[in-house]
Amino acid sequence: IDALSQTNFRGLVRFVILAASNHPDNLHVQEHACIALSKFLSHGLAIKIIISTSVINLVLKAMRDHNESSCLCHEACRYLIVLCKNKTTNVSKLMSPILDLMANNRIHEENQESFCTMMAFLASYEHLRSEIIALEGAVVLTSSMKEHIKNPIIQKMGCLALRNLSMNERALESESVLSNVVEAILNAMIAHEGCADIQAEACGAIWSISVNSEGGEDKINHVNAVKYITIAIQRHSDVRLLEQACGALWSLSIFNPDIKAICAKDDWIRVIFQDMSKNSNSLVFLENACGLLSTLSTDVECSSVMYSQGGIKVIVETMEAHLKAVDIQQYCCLTIRNMAAGSQEIASALTSSVKSIINAMKHHDLISTVQQEGCVALWSISVNGGENKEFVTSAGGIDVVL
Repeated sequence: IDALSQTNFRGLVRFVILAASNHPDNLHVQEHACIALSKFLSHGLAIKIIISTSVINLVLKAMRDHNESSCLCHEACRYLIVLCKNKTTNVSKLMSPILDLMANNRIHEENQESFCTMMAFLASYEHLRSEIIALEGAVVLTSSMKEHIKNPIIQKMGCLALRNLSMNERALESESVLSNVVEAILNAMIAHEGCADIQAEACGAIWSISVNSEGGEDKINHVNAVKYITIAIQRHSDVRLLEQACGALWSLSIFNPDIKAICAKDDWIRVIFQDMSKNSNSLVFLENACGLLSTLSTDVECSSVMYSQGGIKVIVETMEAHLKAVDIQQYCCLTIRNMAAGSQEIASALTSSVKSIINAMKHHDLISTVQQEGCVALWSISVNGGENKEFVTSAGGIDVVL
């Protein structure tokens, strides 16, 4: 293709389109035409011809007429994905026929793999999410996931698509749709406990729904969600999964204080600390983990568990390793403040964090959140532990506050 001149290339494109138009019933012609069109489009040549309405309709017709061909569906979906990247195309008009094709072709597993992959991509575009939701795209996705619960590609891409859809605020307003979405995500986690990729996408979807969907936190079965998320944390060491899992638990624990009591009874907090030590250079994971710990630590029982699992050492090491990371310093100071309020024993043990708190405040002297949490952390250690006041003073705590 690269060796062809523009003139010859346009001629080749017209030949492919003519062949597909003249042989609508010939499966092999239609399959190879879709392959050619997707490759042509990816090369960025003769775009005006390839994205014309007549060619788009030709591809959609081929998908309808030959809906049992996984090859044609795969290549046609690739064509539509590349097409959607082209900003000159009014992609929103394609959502209705695409979703109809997906819904009417639900029993064909390989085709659903291609459709779910395409929907995950399309839902990543903000301007398309509302259109997909309005056309009941979430219903189509959850139906496909339910029909093919054992298929890892459908479950992974389905969770990713649902996550992307929920990123628009109030996108999943229907109570019944939202309940079905949450059920589909949790079922994917149950059916594929051993797949880190599916667990990561599912955790990300739960996180997004709890934050962005009105009433989303109420529609999530918190006990089950926490159960399967913590199982994923204990079973997998994949960093991306840990990022999403900590984010989901963080969000859920903010909206539902009862989750903290559930979390305190499990062993996964120890696993989180181990993972923080193993992945000490993974900034996103550490930020989410520290955010989660800052919320859990408001519960006295959780703070006690964190202390008994060696959490203070890990928190201090994280602060020292990532002094420049504002969020990590803020969340760690907040966690220390909360833990120190739990008991005199914990407050006394937290004197080991005083130097890290002071360094954070010195390094981020213009960041109000770090200054605020740092000051309160030093105060909490001072007032809740026996001789801590003298220790904080001698370490320079008063100087950094003033």
